[in-house]
Amino acid sequence: MRSFKNILSPDCRGSRVGCNSLMSAGDTPATTEVRSRSSLPFRRFHWLFGALAGAFLLAGALAPRADADVLAYFNFEGNTFTSFPAPGPGGLYPLLQNQTILNSPTDPFPPGGLLVTPAVGTILNELVPDVPTTNTALELRGNTQGTANMDCFRFGINTTGYAQASLSFALASLGNGSQFTQMEVRYSTNGGATFTVTPEGLVTITRDALYHLYTFDISGAGNTANALIEVCFTGSTTNNAANHTYLDNLQINAVVPEPATVVGGVLGVVGLCWHQRRRLIRSLRWRRT
Repeated sequence: MRSFKNILSPDCRGSRVGCNSLMSAGDTPATTEVRSRSSLPFRRFHWLFGALAGAFLLAGALAPRADADVLAYFNFEGNTFTSFPAPGPGGLYPLLQNQTILNSPTDPFPPGGLLVTPAVGTILNELVPDVPTTNTALELRGNTQGTANMDCFRFGINTTGYAQASLSFALASLGNGSQFTQMEVRYSTNGGATFTVTPEGLVTITRDALYHLYTFDISGAGNTANALIEVCFTGSTTNNAANHTYLDNLQINAVVPEPATVVGGVLGVVGLCWHQRRRLIRSLRWRRT
């Protein structure tokens, strides 16, 4: 019977000598030893899995939350260069600012190059639930000098309290090939004394007569009470009547981070790990032995 038990015992399959020495003390201790070995890893590390799970849950619950606000919206309806007033379409945008698009004093569009034209707009990048009345868009035309100048329009924006911001609009280009080819967005935080081009740099315009969405990172103008934004176009060598560049539904969106929430989440995870440090050290010692 003892030999038969030795054959069945998991610890006896590899060594008969170890098995005989184990069974000499009696059957019960050998059986207990096998059970304790199989359950030991769980006893050692179940708390570690629990701690990690708790840390991830806490980090998720306390992750930095960001609130996005629409600060400006130009839909160019009503034959105006002025932004849509607060509270916006459906009363859903109480932070909209009253801003007006102006021709740049340093890099202006030529006379007749900055127009508001009806029946050429789009619903792309439109704020919900905005309902355009004439589907008007901003029409941009180049110069008649045969040179590709940089033509810009500008408007102000107050980004106080916002660390991140973006500008987006829908743009369509059609014509005989001499319309604008590239554009860039730049911002100023010192009243227009100097301008900084956004990280996107000079962007190529898709000239297929369809509207496309373009987005630019203007976070460098964040937390500025009197920031200036310029949208500039280049590459046009004529103001031929067949050339059209339409811009519609321009938005400024900004994000408010919550540093207190970030700090709270980090401290919570650190605290949980510190609370479990002794068990972690003990488990590492057990593994070395």
